[in-house]
Amino acid sequence: RQRLNKRKGRLDLDHQQRLDHIGIYWEPRIQHLEKNKNGWNRMYFLLEEYKKKHGHPNVPKRYYTEDDGVKLGQWLDKQRVYKRKGELNADHERALEDIGVLWDPLMTRWEKNYLLLQQFHGREGHGNVPQGHEEDGTNIGKWLGKQREKRRNNKLDP
Repeated sequence: RQRLNKRKGRLDLDHQQRLDHIGIYWEPRIQHLEKNKNGWNRMYFLLEEYKKKHGHPNVPKRYYTEDDGVKLGQWLDKQRVYKRKGELNADHERALEDIGVLWDPLMTRWEKNYLLLQQFHGREGHGNVPQGHEEDGTNIGKWLGKQREKRRNNKLDP
C-alpha cells in the first residue's frame, strides 16, 4: 500500500523518508532484476565460497547461505536437472565440473561405498561386514545392511 501511495503521490514525505532510511525497495521487481542481473555468476561465486569453506561444492539440496539465505542447494539441484535434460549451457557445465560438482551424488556415494567394501573384502577375505564397521570414516556396515534390505524388497537397482 505504501508503494501505491508513493506512485500516486499520496505518501507523506516524512513517511517516505523514514521508509527510505530502512532500505525499502520502491520497485521490488526492478530491484530483483538488478540484484540478480548476473544470477548464474552470482550463484557460481557462492558455490565457490561454499567449496572453500566445506572442501567440496556438493551442496545439500536444502542448504541456504548463512549471510543472506540464498537457496544455493536448490540452485545446484536445478543445474543437475538441466544437465540431465541436456539444457545446461556448455560453459556452465564445464565451470561446474572444473570445481568438482558431482552430477549424480547418490551414485557417486554408492560407488565410493562399494570401493570401501572391496577394500574390506581384500583385507578380510570376506564381505560379511559388521553393522557398525567403519572403513576410512564411512560406516559401510550400515550401508551394506541397507543394500541387503533393498535386495530383499526387490528395490536394488540391477
